[in-house]
Amino acid sequence: MARDSQSGEKLVNDITVATWADLTHALYEIPQTSHRRHRSDFVYRGVADSSWGLETSLRRLGGHYVNVERPLLRSFKKYAEPGSIPDDTLWIRLSVAQHHGLPTRLLDWTVSPRVAVHFATAEEEHYDKDGAIWCIDVAQARALLPGKLQAVLEREYAFL
Repeated sequence: MARDSQSGEKLVNDITVATWADLTHALYEIPQTSHRRHRSDFVYRGVADSSWGLETSLRRLGGHYVNVERPLLRSFKKYAEPGSIPDDTLWIRLSVAQHHGLPTRLLDWTVSPRVAVHFATAEEEHYDKDGAIWCIDVAQARALLPGKLQAVLEREYAFL
């Protein structure tokens, strides 16, 4: 069980549900604290198999995934329609590539528990498995980061 190294507070809770009502209750009983916006501090990720961890599509390729990313992005940009891949930042290029199905180092998260439920239940080939929905309190996660990184995220108006 993961714990905060300073406070000893438990960081991960496993909740098992058996019915739609239980799931709805579990997802919407999460504290909906607001950070000056009309949404909670939580983000969600649905996976079709509860045995899957938080692993990126690039890492699931196996091998030396670090050496694979640059050639994948270069090929993606080469064969994409001219002007369709922004040159702004690596993060924007990665998010566009992931949107189009390219394996990347990014993990998709949503502020909607319902979208996470969709991804946990949408794959027919996994209907015989229990899905999982990961929930992260981004305010708590941010508080665990080093002060310098917190300052950068604040300056960039980052959600995390």
